[in-house]
Amino acid sequence: PATSATRASSATRAAAGGHHHPGWASHSGTGGERVITVIYGPPGSGKTAYVNEHRKPGDVVIDLDSLCVALGSPDTHSHPEHVKRIAGSARASAIRKAIDLGVDAWVIDTWLRTQLLRDHPGCQYLLVDPGQAVTLQRARRDGRPDESIDAIHRWYLNPPTPPRAAIE
Repeated sequence: PATSATRASSATRAAAGGHHHPGWASHSGTGGERVITVIYGPPGSGKTAYVNEHRKPGDVVIDLDSLCVALGSPDTHSHPEHVKRIAGSARASAIRKAIDLGVDAWVIDTWLRTQLLRDHPGCQYLLVDPGQAVTLQRARRDGRPDESIDAIHRWYLNPPTPPRAAIE
């Protein structure tokens, strides 16, 4: 159902490249309603790759890193504080507007701190987690900054919990 959290299968979590959830038939909810899908997981887990593989034409993708780059950040994962703050405001506005317009949207997230999403009954949650060793390997391979490595360690010490129970 559109209001449940979905957990990527062990095959999905172990995949180094493409992520595929075997039960993922459609992005739209069961009754044809529009949904907000929150893709969450640690930095470097493959959230963006998952969305790029599963989004349909016309789906909205809301990603803080992409917004930071669009607003002038010189890096894809380490952003100046003023850019992060402006991008954060743009992200919140985009989420509100996607909900208001009732469009299918994907929100790429790490920590699940956005109250608007937590309160919205049309959100479904999907965890992308290939495991800490794979995530750290990817981060190092991709030359991610130390703050990303630190965030991976913090994420695994205290992973966020979606507001709805996960379905295995």
